[in-house]
Amino acid sequence: MLNLIRRRKEKGEKGGTTTIVEGHNPETYGIYLLSPDVGILNAKCFVLVDGLEVGTNTYTRRQQLVFWISKKGAYLSDGTSAQKISDMKDKNGSDGQAAER
Repeated sequence: MLNLIRRRKEKGEKGGTTTIVEGHNPETYGIYLLSPDVGILNAKCFVLVDGLEVGTNTYTRRQQLVFWISKKGAYLSDGTSAQKISDMKDKNGSDGQAAER
């Protein structure tokens, strides 16, 4: 199966888009919109991670994820949606910033 994520470079204030091309052969390829308003800063602002273990304490699986930087923050996708990760908190409720002293 072919999975190709396409991000449009963000220009101006509107931002770009993120789409995925998916299918087994040219007859079954389809283009699906992951995000209508989140693109990419430029072609050097993404990384594909293959074989990343994701899951819970009782179930894990290896997965391919794409991470990229947008004007709106850092995002990831598993091919089903674009998820903003720059605003996420860890399991302890921390945003990853050092506590003020």
